[in-house]
Amino acid sequence: MHRKSFTLIELLVVMVIIGILAGVIMISTSSSIDKASIAKAKVFDESTKNNLMLDLVSEWDFNDSSHPYYDSWGDNNGSCTSCPIYLSSNECIRGGCAYFELDNSYIVLSRTFKLENNSGTLSFWYKKINNVNSAIFAKDANNYYSFLRFSSEGTLGGETDTNSLYLPNYAAPANDQKWHNYVLILGSENSKLYVDGVAGSDQAILGNTVTLNSIGASSVTAYAEYLKGYIDEIKFYNKPLSEAQIKNNYLADLKIIFASKKLSREDYNEKVNNLSYEK
Repeated sequence: MHRKSFTLIELLVVMVIIGILAGVIMISTSSSIDKASIAKAKVFDESTKNNLMLDLVSEWDFNDSSHPYYDSWGDNNGSCTSCPIYLSSNECIRGGCAYFELDNSYIVLSRTFKLENNSGTLSFWYKKINNVNSAIFAKDANNYYSFLRFSSEGTLGGETDTNSLYLPNYAAPANDQKWHNYVLILGSENSKLYVDGVAGSDQAILGNTVTLNSIGASSVTAYAEYLKGYIDEIKFYNKPLSEAQIKNNYLADLKIIFASKKLSREDYNEKVNNLSYEK
């Protein structure tokens, strides 16, 4: 009696079936891993935020599409006549964000925000779209002096109520069309800027009060400067954060961005390495 053997076609059919099953298993496993990664990232992010919640004064995260410019933590809500473009897409860090593309679009806060003696922390994510003078935060939209601005040369600077430049010659990242995290520490005697979790040198503070009530413009009636780019996750704290707190916040955001596939593994590893091995 002859033993029956498999034909080549039968073997190919079996291999195709095995391949299909393996693919289904891999996709299912990959999806589960992605969901688990996002869940862990959100837990880390929330725990980091909870540790700082007592010091957080205001937060504009642009995540509420019905009231995108409201203060999601306090009551200093923003409004606008000519509003920036509201986005709720993969363009943003998470949830929604504001895209300042056109002149004369800016946000006015419901009340003037003050940090006495420059003691506090400002944190935000920003993506530049071109190299022009761009007011990020200003005393008000009719005042020439910007609390914080990018110059056309790419430096980051600003003025306090005394109109004194307190943050001169801070170099901003190149116009690379990527999101970058900025954290400005304001102390009683000096200030420090962190870009993507890496600290610059201390700078002397000459003013004594930070006052602002507009986001995205200064001096709209005269020498106008309008924000050009995307902004997201603006937070004000009433005390200077430590370097460890700043890095933990930044890592929490990176984990969220990477887990939601808005950041490649290569970019993620590069940012983490830059954070770990500061020059």
